Amino acid sequence: MPLIDATRNYLDGNTSSVETRLGDFAAAGPPTVKGRPIWEHLPRVSQLKRDGQPRAALALAETLMVAMQDASRQDPAWALDLYVAEVAALHSALGQYAACADVIRGWIASAPRARHADARVNLEKRLAKAQERNARREGRDPAPHKAAWQAKVAEEKALPTTPRAELTGKSRAPKKVAAAKWIPSRSELLQDEFVAVDFETANRLSGASACQVALVKVAGGEVVDQLCTYLRPPEEYIRFEFSHIHGIYRGDIEDAPSWFDIADEIVRFVGGAPVYAHNATFDASVWRGLDRYYFTGTYPERFYCTCRMARRLLPHLADHRLPTVAEYCAPGFALEHHRADSDALACAHIVAQLQRSRGLHALLPA
Repeated sequence: MPLIDATRNYLDGNTSSVETRLGDFAAAGPPTVKGRPIWEHLPRVSQLKRDGQPRAALALAETLMVAMQDASRQDPAWALDLYVAEVAALHSALGQYAACADVIRGWIASAPRARHADARVNLEKRLAKAQERNARREGRDPAPHKAAWQAKVAEEKALPTTPRAELTGKSRAPKKVAAAKWIPSRSELLQDEFVAVDFETANRLSGASACQVALVKVAGGEVVDQLCTYLRPPEEYIRFEFSHIHGIYRGDIEDAPSWFDIADEIVRFVGGAPVYAHNATFDASVWRGLDRYYFTGTYPERFYCTCRMARRLLPHLADHRLPTVAEYCAPGFALEHHRADSDALACAHIVAQLQRSRGLHALLPA
Protein backbone atom coordinates (compact mmCIF):
# COMPACT_ATOMS: atom_id res chain seq x y z
CA MET A 1 0.00 0.00 0.00
CA PRO A 2 1.51 3.36 -1.00
CA LEU A 3 2.32 5.91 1.63
CA ILE A 4 1.00 9.48 1.74
CA ASP A 5 1.04 11.22 -1.62
CA ALA A 6 3.80 13.87 -1.50
CA THR A 7 1.82 16.11 -3.85
CA ARG A 8 -0.61 16.65 -0.98
CA ASN A 9 2.16 17.69 1.38
CA TYR A 10 1.11 21.32 1.85
CA LEU A 11 -1.97 21.74 3.98
CA ASP A 12 -3.21 25.16 2.82
CA GLY A 13 -5.00 23.78 -0.23
CA ASN A 14 -8.27 25.22 -1.51
CA THR A 15 -9.80 26.74 1.60
CA SER A 16 -11.18 30.11 0.53
CA SER A 17 -14.77 28.84 0.40
CA VAL A 18 -14.29 27.07 3.72
CA GLU A 19 -13.09 30.27 5.40
CA THR A 20 -16.21 32.04 4.14
CA ARG A 21 -18.52 29.31 5.43
CA LEU A 22 -16.79 29.05 8.79
CA GLY A 23 -16.90 32.82 9.14
CA ASP A 24 -20.68 32.65 9.12
CA PHE A 25 -20.57 30.83 12.44
CA ALA A 26 -18.18 33.18 14.20
CA ALA A 27 -20.36 35.66 16.05
CA ALA A 28 -19.06 39.20 16.52
CA GLY A 29 -17.65 39.77 19.98
CA PRO A 30 -19.29 42.11 22.47
CA PRO A 31 -18.54 45.86 22.34
CA THR A 32 -15.69 46.74 24.65
CA VAL A 33 -14.05 49.77 26.23
CA LYS A 34 -10.49 49.44 27.50
CA GLY A 35 -10.64 45.72 26.83
CA ARG A 36 -13.73 45.09 28.96
CA PRO A 37 -17.36 44.57 27.87
CA ILE A 38 -19.31 47.79 28.07
CA TRP A 39 -21.73 46.51 30.73
CA GLU A 40 -18.82 46.07 33.15
CA HIS A 41 -18.37 49.88 33.12
CA LEU A 42 -21.97 50.68 34.09
CA PRO A 43 -21.31 50.42 37.86
CA ARG A 44 -18.59 53.05 37.41
CA VAL A 45 -21.11 55.37 35.73
CA SER A 46 -23.45 54.89 38.70
CA GLN A 47 -20.62 55.52 41.17
CA LEU A 48 -19.64 58.76 39.46
CA LYS A 49 -23.27 59.94 39.67
CA ARG A 50 -23.41 59.10 43.38
CA ASP A 51 -20.12 60.96 43.92
CA GLY A 52 -21.58 64.12 42.37
CA GLN A 53 -19.53 63.92 39.18
CA PRO A 54 -22.24 63.98 36.49
CA ARG A 55 -19.93 65.33 33.78
CA ALA A 56 -17.41 62.52 34.30
CA ALA A 57 -20.31 60.05 34.32
CA LEU A 58 -21.59 61.57 31.06
CA ALA A 59 -18.18 61.28 29.40
CA LEU A 60 -17.93 57.59 30.30
CA ALA A 61 -21.56 56.90 29.33
CA GLU A 62 -20.97 58.52 25.94
CA THR A 63 -17.92 56.31 25.41
CA LEU A 64 -19.99 53.22 26.17
CA MET A 65 -22.76 54.39 23.85
CA VAL A 66 -20.34 54.96 20.96
CA ALA A 67 -18.84 51.48 21.45
CA MET A 68 -22.35 50.00 21.39
CA GLN A 69 -23.25 51.93 18.24
CA ASP A 70 -20.06 50.80 16.48
CA ALA A 71 -20.76 47.15 17.37
CA SER A 72 -24.39 47.42 16.26
CA ARG A 73 -23.27 48.39 12.75
CA GLN A 74 -21.53 45.00 12.52
CA ASP A 75 -24.20 43.05 14.37
CA PRO A 76 -27.67 44.61 14.93
CA ALA A 77 -28.12 42.42 18.01
CA TRP A 78 -25.83 44.86 19.84
CA ALA A 79 -28.25 47.77 19.26
CA LEU A 80 -29.04 48.39 22.94
CA ASP A 81 -31.25 51.35 23.86
CA LEU A 82 -30.14 51.32 27.51
CA TYR A 83 -26.77 52.94 26.70
CA VAL A 84 -28.53 55.79 24.90
CA ALA A 85 -30.89 56.15 27.86
CA GLU A 86 -27.90 56.51 30.22
CA VAL A 87 -26.48 59.37 28.15
CA ALA A 88 -29.90 61.00 27.78
CA ALA A 89 -30.54 60.84 31.53
CA LEU A 90 -27.22 62.54 32.30
CA HIS A 91 -27.81 65.29 29.75
CA SER A 92 -31.20 65.85 31.37
CA ALA A 93 -29.69 65.90 34.88
CA LEU A 94 -27.28 68.63 33.68
CA GLY A 95 -30.17 70.63 32.25
CA GLN A 96 -29.07 69.94 28.68
CA TYR A 97 -32.54 69.15 27.38
CA ALA A 98 -31.88 69.93 23.72
CA ALA A 99 -28.79 67.68 23.75
CA CYS A 100 -30.84 64.94 25.45
CA ALA A 101 -33.48 65.12 22.72
CA ASP A 102 -30.86 65.20 19.95
CA VAL A 103 -29.14 62.05 21.26
CA ILE A 104 -32.40 60.11 21.41
CA ARG A 105 -33.69 61.31 18.03
CA GLY A 106 -30.38 60.51 16.36
CA TRP A 107 -30.32 57.00 17.78
CA ILE A 108 -33.94 56.20 16.88
CA ALA A 109 -33.30 57.43 13.34
CA SER A 110 -30.22 55.20 12.95
CA ALA A 111 -31.71 52.17 14.73
CA PRO A 112 -35.43 52.26 13.94
CA ARG A 113 -35.94 48.61 14.92
CA ALA A 114 -36.11 48.18 18.68
CA ARG A 115 -34.78 44.94 20.20
CA HIS A 116 -36.63 45.52 23.50
CA ALA A 117 -40.01 47.23 23.36
CA ASP A 118 -39.90 48.49 26.95
CA ALA A 119 -36.45 50.04 26.49
CA ARG A 120 -37.54 51.80 23.31
CA VAL A 121 -40.71 53.19 24.93
CA ASN A 122 -38.56 54.36 27.85
CA LEU A 123 -36.39 56.27 25.38
CA GLU A 124 -39.42 57.80 23.71
CA LYS A 125 -40.73 58.80 27.14
CA ARG A 126 -37.41 60.51 27.92
CA LEU A 127 -37.53 62.28 24.56
CA ALA A 128 -41.01 63.65 25.26
CA LYS A 129 -39.97 64.87 28.72
CA ALA A 130 -36.83 66.56 27.34
CA GLN A 131 -38.91 68.27 24.66
CA GLU A 132 -41.44 69.41 27.26
CA ARG A 133 -38.71 70.92 29.47
CA ASN A 134 -36.97 72.53 26.54
CA ALA A 135 -40.26 74.03 25.35
CA ARG A 136 -40.85 75.57 28.80
CA ARG A 137 -37.32 76.99 28.79
CA GLU A 138 -37.85 78.56 25.37
CA GLY A 139 -41.33 79.88 26.20
CA ARG A 140 -43.15 77.52 23.86
CA ASP A 141 -46.30 75.50 24.60
CA PRO A 142 -45.21 72.30 26.42
CA ALA A 143 -48.67 70.70 26.40
CA PRO A 144 -48.22 68.47 23.30
CA HIS A 145 -44.96 67.06 24.67
CA LYS A 146 -46.47 66.57 28.13
CA ALA A 147 -49.34 64.61 26.60
CA ALA A 148 -46.87 62.49 24.62
CA TRP A 149 -44.91 61.85 27.83
CA GLN A 150 -48.05 60.76 29.70
CA ALA A 151 -48.98 58.38 26.86
CA LYS A 152 -45.54 56.81 26.92
CA VAL A 153 -45.67 56.42 30.71
CA ALA A 154 -48.93 54.48 30.37
CA GLU A 155 -47.54 52.43 27.47
CA GLU A 156 -44.39 51.56 29.41
CA LYS A 157 -46.40 50.33 32.40
CA ALA A 158 -48.34 47.94 30.16
CA LEU A 159 -45.20 46.29 28.74
CA PRO A 160 -43.38 43.34 30.31
CA THR A 161 -40.03 44.23 31.81
CA THR A 162 -36.95 42.93 30.00
CA PRO A 163 -34.28 41.49 32.33
CA ARG A 164 -31.43 43.95 32.83
CA ALA A 165 -28.87 41.44 31.58
CA GLU A 166 -30.61 41.53 28.21
CA LEU A 167 -30.85 45.32 28.18
CA THR A 168 -27.11 45.70 28.87
CA GLY A 169 -26.06 42.89 26.50
CA LYS A 170 -24.52 40.83 29.28
CA SER A 171 -26.80 37.88 28.47
CA ARG A 172 -25.13 37.67 25.04
CA ALA A 173 -21.65 37.48 26.49
CA PRO A 174 -19.70 34.35 25.50
CA LYS A 175 -20.10 31.77 28.22
CA LYS A 176 -17.05 30.24 29.81
CA VAL A 177 -16.35 27.08 27.87
CA ALA A 178 -15.89 24.00 30.01
CA ALA A 179 -12.81 21.91 29.46
CA ALA A 180 -13.38 18.54 27.82
CA LYS A 181 -11.11 15.53 27.81
CA TRP A 182 -10.82 15.19 24.04
CA ILE A 183 -10.96 18.90 23.07
CA PRO A 184 -7.82 21.06 23.16
CA SER A 185 -7.61 24.53 24.64
CA ARG A 186 -7.17 27.45 22.27
CA SER A 187 -3.46 27.68 22.96
CA GLU A 188 -3.06 23.93 22.53
CA LEU A 189 -4.85 23.95 19.17
CA LEU A 190 -2.52 26.71 17.98
CA GLN A 191 0.63 24.72 18.69
CA ASP A 192 2.84 24.96 15.62
CA GLU A 193 3.58 21.22 15.61
CA PHE A 194 1.12 18.37 15.96
CA VAL A 195 0.68 14.73 14.97
CA ALA A 196 -2.37 13.08 13.40
CA VAL A 197 -2.84 9.31 13.75
CA ASP A 198 -5.10 6.54 12.53
CA PHE A 199 -5.26 2.83 13.35
CA GLU A 200 -6.94 -0.02 11.50
CA THR A 201 -7.66 -3.22 13.40
CA ALA A 202 -8.10 -6.82 12.32
CA ASN A 203 -10.99 -7.50 14.68
CA ARG A 204 -12.94 -6.27 17.67
CA LEU A 205 -11.27 -8.57 20.21
CA SER A 206 -8.53 -6.20 21.32
CA GLY A 207 -6.63 -3.06 20.42
CA ALA A 208 -3.66 -5.37 20.10
CA SER A 209 -5.22 -6.59 16.84
CA ALA A 210 -4.07 -3.35 15.12
CA CYS A 211 -2.96 -4.23 11.60
CA GLN A 212 -2.01 -0.77 10.29
CA VAL A 213 -0.95 2.55 11.76
CA ALA A 214 -0.23 5.89 10.13
CA LEU A 215 1.11 9.05 11.73
CA VAL A 216 1.49 12.45 10.07
CA LYS A 217 3.60 15.18 11.66
CA VAL A 218 2.72 18.78 10.78
CA ALA A 219 4.84 21.86 11.53
CA GLY A 220 4.10 25.34 10.27
CA GLY A 221 1.11 24.12 8.28
CA GLU A 222 3.19 21.61 6.32
CA VAL A 223 3.59 17.85 6.59
CA VAL A 224 7.19 17.39 7.64
CA ASP A 225 7.26 13.67 8.44
CA GLN A 226 5.15 10.56 8.08
CA LEU A 227 5.10 7.00 9.28
CA CYS A 228 2.82 4.36 7.83
CA THR A 229 3.16 0.63 8.22
CA TYR A 230 1.24 -2.59 8.43
CA LEU A 231 1.39 -4.28 11.83
CA ARG A 232 1.43 -7.98 12.54
CA PRO A 233 -0.97 -8.68 15.43
CA PRO A 234 -0.12 -11.31 18.06
CA GLU A 235 -1.13 -14.83 17.04
CA GLU A 236 -4.15 -14.87 19.36
CA TYR A 237 -5.53 -11.70 17.73
CA ILE A 238 -4.63 -12.32 14.11
CA ARG A 239 -8.14 -13.27 12.96
CA PHE A 240 -9.31 -10.79 10.28
CA GLU A 241 -12.98 -9.81 10.41
CA PHE A 242 -12.74 -6.20 9.14
CA SER A 243 -11.03 -6.89 5.82
CA HIS A 244 -14.19 -5.87 3.99
CA ILE A 245 -13.82 -2.39 5.53
CA HIS A 246 -10.13 -1.61 5.18
CA GLY A 247 -9.04 -4.14 2.54
CA ILE A 248 -6.22 -5.58 4.66
CA TYR A 249 -5.86 -9.38 4.77
CA ARG A 250 -3.60 -11.74 6.65
CA GLY A 251 -1.32 -12.11 3.65
CA ASP A 252 -0.58 -8.38 3.76
CA ILE A 253 0.85 -8.46 7.27
CA GLU A 254 2.88 -11.71 7.29
CA ASP A 255 6.18 -9.85 7.05
CA ALA A 256 5.07 -6.70 8.89
CA PRO A 257 6.66 -5.57 12.16
CA SER A 258 4.89 -5.95 15.47
CA TRP A 259 4.04 -2.95 17.64
CA PHE A 260 6.93 -3.88 19.90
CA ASP A 261 9.31 -3.64 16.93
CA ILE A 262 8.35 -0.03 16.15
CA ALA A 263 7.58 1.25 19.66
CA ASP A 264 10.79 3.26 19.97
CA GLU A 265 10.23 4.80 16.56
CA ILE A 266 6.68 5.79 17.56
CA VAL A 267 7.97 7.54 20.68
CA ARG A 268 10.60 9.43 18.69
CA PHE A 269 8.07 10.38 16.02
CA VAL A 270 5.52 11.85 18.42
CA GLY A 271 8.00 13.51 20.75
CA GLY A 272 6.09 15.97 22.90
CA ALA A 273 3.61 17.07 20.23
CA PRO A 274 -0.15 16.95 20.76
CA VAL A 275 -1.79 14.05 18.91
CA TYR A 276 -5.14 14.13 17.09
CA ALA A 277 -7.35 11.38 15.73
CA HIS A 278 -10.86 11.37 14.32
CA ASN A 279 -12.98 9.45 16.81
CA ALA A 280 -10.02 9.40 19.16
CA THR A 281 -11.75 7.19 21.72
CA PHE A 282 -11.30 4.30 19.26
CA ASP A 283 -7.67 5.10 18.40
CA ALA A 284 -6.85 5.69 22.08
CA SER A 285 -8.30 2.30 23.03
CA VAL A 286 -6.22 0.64 20.30
CA TRP A 287 -3.07 2.48 21.37
CA ARG A 288 -3.58 1.57 25.02
CA GLY A 289 -4.38 -2.02 24.07
CA LEU A 290 -1.08 -2.28 22.21
CA ASP A 291 0.84 -0.78 25.13
CA ARG A 292 -0.81 -3.19 27.57
CA TYR A 293 -0.12 -6.23 25.47
CA TYR A 294 3.52 -5.42 24.66
CA PHE A 295 4.37 -3.60 27.93
CA THR A 296 5.43 -0.52 25.96
CA GLY A 297 4.99 3.09 27.05
CA THR A 298 4.17 4.86 23.84
CA TYR A 299 0.77 6.41 24.58
CA PRO A 300 0.94 10.23 24.15
CA GLU A 301 0.36 12.62 27.02
CA ARG A 302 -1.87 14.94 24.92
CA PHE A 303 -4.49 13.23 22.78
CA TYR A 304 -7.44 15.03 21.15
CA CYS A 305 -10.39 14.17 18.94
CA THR A 306 -11.25 16.05 15.74
CA CYS A 307 -14.70 14.44 15.77
CA ARG A 308 -15.50 15.95 19.18
CA MET A 309 -13.98 19.25 18.06
CA ALA A 310 -16.15 19.29 14.94
CA ARG A 311 -19.29 18.61 16.99
CA ARG A 312 -18.54 21.66 19.09
CA LEU A 313 -17.19 24.01 16.41
CA LEU A 314 -19.21 22.86 13.39
CA PRO A 315 -22.58 21.79 14.79
CA HIS A 316 -24.35 22.63 11.52
CA LEU A 317 -22.83 19.70 9.62
CA ALA A 318 -25.17 16.84 8.73
CA ASP A 319 -22.94 14.46 10.69
CA HIS A 320 -19.40 14.46 12.02
CA ARG A 321 -17.97 11.37 10.37
CA LEU A 322 -14.50 11.77 8.90
CA PRO A 323 -15.63 11.99 5.23
CA THR A 324 -18.15 14.74 6.06
CA VAL A 325 -15.79 16.87 8.15
CA ALA A 326 -12.85 16.38 5.78
CA GLU A 327 -14.97 17.39 2.78
CA TYR A 328 -16.07 20.53 4.61
CA CYS A 329 -12.64 21.55 5.90
CA ALA A 330 -10.54 20.42 2.92
CA PRO A 331 -12.73 20.30 -0.21
CA GLY A 332 -9.81 19.48 -2.48
CA PHE A 333 -8.63 16.45 -0.51
CA ALA A 334 -9.46 13.02 -1.98
CA LEU A 335 -10.07 10.84 1.05
CA GLU A 336 -9.63 7.07 0.75
CA HIS A 337 -11.54 6.21 3.89
CA HIS A 338 -10.24 3.38 6.09
CA ARG A 339 -6.76 3.62 4.65
CA ALA A 340 -4.76 4.64 7.69
CA ASP A 341 -2.46 6.97 5.75
CA SER A 342 -5.36 8.77 4.06
CA ASP A 343 -7.42 8.99 7.26
CA ALA A 344 -4.48 10.41 9.23
CA LEU A 345 -3.81 13.03 6.57
CA ALA A 346 -7.52 13.95 6.49
CA CYS A 347 -7.37 14.43 10.25
CA ALA A 348 -4.33 16.69 9.79
CA HIS A 349 -6.24 18.77 7.23
CA ILE A 350 -9.10 19.21 9.70
CA VAL A 351 -6.79 20.33 12.50
CA ALA A 352 -4.98 22.76 10.19
CA GLN A 353 -8.26 24.28 9.03
CA LEU A 354 -9.57 24.67 12.57
CA GLN A 355 -6.28 26.33 13.53
CA ARG A 356 -6.86 28.94 10.83
CA SER A 357 -10.52 29.52 11.76
CA ARG A 358 -9.80 31.97 14.59
CA GLY A 359 -13.42 33.10 14.78
CA LEU A 360 -14.39 29.70 16.19
CA HIS A 361 -11.74 29.58 18.92
CA ALA A 362 -14.00 31.26 21.48
CA LEU A 363 -15.89 27.95 21.57
CA LEU A 364 -12.80 26.16 22.88
CA PRO A 365 -11.63 26.06 26.50
CA ALA A 366 -9.39 29.01 27.37
